[in-house]
Amino acid sequence: MKMLSKNFISKFLALSLLLLGLTACQSSSADPLYSPEDLAGNWRRIDSNKPSLDAMEVEVEGTDAFIRATNGNSPYFLLGQRKWRRIKPTDGPNFSYEDKGSNNEFYDGTMTLDKSGPTDYLYLNVKVAGNGNGNRQSWERF
Repeated sequence: MKMLSKNFISKFLALSLLLLGLTACQSSSADPLYSPEDLAGNWRRIDSNKPSLDAMEVEVEGTDAFIRATNGNSPYFLLGQRKWRRIKPTDGPNFSYEDKGSNNEFYDGTMTLDKSGPTDYLYLNVKVAGNGNGNRQSWERF
C-alpha cells in the first residue's frame, strides 16, 4: 500500500479545516435574526398605500401592538385597540403577524425589520386579496 506524502496530508487537513470553518460561520437563512423583543417600543406609520391612515402610532408589547395615536382620519381605529397580534419571528429579519383591518378583521401578514441605519424601520405586507388599501406599510421607530 502506497503511503501518502506529508505535504498532501497537510494540505488536505488545512483545506478540510477551512471548509469546516466556513460552513460553521454561515448562518442559515431559515434562522431568525430577531425576536419580538427587538420590536418592543413605539412605531409611527410613515408611508402606505392608504395614506389617510399614515401617522398612526403603535406600541409593541410582547407579541402584540396597541394603538397609541391616530391622525383622526379614521373612526375604525381607537386608542388602546390592538392593531397587530401574534408576532412571531420566521426567517432572517422577517416576522409573521396578524394586522387589524379597518373592517375590524385580522389578516395574516409579514413584517421585515431593517436595523441597518441609525433609525429602525418595519416594512409590512398584509395578505389581502388584490392590492387592498393599506396592505403595504412602512413604519419608523421613534
